[in-house]
Amino acid sequence: HCIHIAAMDGNIDLLKLLLEYDANPDVRSLPKNRMRFHPIGWATIYGRYEAIALLAKHGANLNADFALEKGKGEFTKMRALDAAEIMLEEIKDKKNGENSSYSLLGEMIEEIENEDEAIEMYEKTIDVLVELGGKRRPRTGRADEL
Repeated sequence: HCIHIAAMDGNIDLLKLLLEYDANPDVRSLPKNRMRFHPIGWATIYGRYEAIALLAKHGANLNADFALEKGKGEFTKMRALDAAEIMLEEIKDKKNGENSSYSLLGEMIEEIENEDEAIEMYEKTIDVLVELGGKRRPRTGRADEL
């Protein structure tokens, strides 16, 4: 969906246009790996806090679950705030020479050239999510959780 790409890229002008034409801010992507991301999830993973704020303004559910691949077909259910906190920790780990435990995130984090800027971006993303009512996913002790 175009709205996923706009959220991922942080393309606010395109995102505004899509939302003005009634694009669903909660529509799920369903790629082959079954991650079931919604636009808030993509915006969070890429640290696009302005896109998160715009999607929330248009009624997006900040607390909808999605699944992130940990690797080898293993998925973890989470919410946007969980994902932002994981990204922040993974970038801090990279800065300290450690490897990522998430396959998708590991690929993304390897491409980050300036860890300090990325840390600042994800701290801002967390702030925006919390300010707008984002919550962590409740834990039930199931194996597919964080």
